Amino acid sequence: MNIIGSPALVGRDQYRSRQFSKLAAVLFLFSAVVYSAVVLGGLPDTFPFMVGPVVIALGVATLNAYLNDGLLVSALMTVAFAFGGIIAMLIDASLGPISYPITLTGTLSITLFFVGMGVGAFVIGAGSRRIVQISGKLAFNV
Repeated sequence: MNIIGSPALVGRDQYRSRQFSKLAAVLFLFSAVVYSAVVLGGLPDTFPFMVGPVVIALGVATLNAYLNDGLLVSALMTVAFAFGGIIAMLIDASLGPISYPITLTGTLSITLFFVGMGVGAFVIGAGSRRIVQISGKLAFNV
């Protein structure tokens, strides 16, 4: 088996991988809308509006890893979410006085940070599924 078709990279079920990839596009749009509303003043710049969407994105990436594996799909979900936030910061920068400055270094840093978060979500989700499978086997073999 080649590494491109590895279930650990793209997922065990292609249909479910496509579903979660489409959900990554929804996360991109969601984060772009929410963070655009924050930087343009429509939503307050408070903890729930800044961290809440990140928790949702990580939860969905972890759920993908638990249900289907797919390291690349989990990373795609968190990176798509990050790109939505980056787009919001670019919109803010293009409209006048900048409240959230963005540079190429900042964009790369945010992207790499969210790739790492996607990998972490994969490790937690796939690891949890394996622990549940092993504990289930041990419980029924007693």
